[in-house]
Amino acid sequence: MIRIEVIRAWPRRHASVALELADGATVADALQASGLPEEGIGGHAVFGERVGRETTLHDGDRLELLQPLQADAPDQYALEVLNEAHLFDEGRGRRLDRVRARVTA
Repeated sequence: MIRIEVIRAWPRRHASVALELADGATVADALQASGLPEEGIGGHAVFGERVGRETTLHDGDRLELLQPLQADAPDQYALEVLNEAHLFDEGRGRRLDRVRARVTA
């Protein structure tokens, strides 16, 4: 038998379920046993490392149910650059336009 924890987080709240499963249990087995809702899940991780539903779990693992990304890293970075440029250079439209053109090109 192995003991694991399944965690799902939402903004300002979370749910955690401690499980005891048979040796050789997979992520899919843990999801079914946890009773946590799977809708809106963008992936799974064990201690922050992405795993698939077929991954075998080990004693002491923490299975994390991940939210889908709202934006990929390059898009998020570009958005942050534009926001910082706007705050830093408010009122200087030409410079902001050059930054926006460079980031969106």
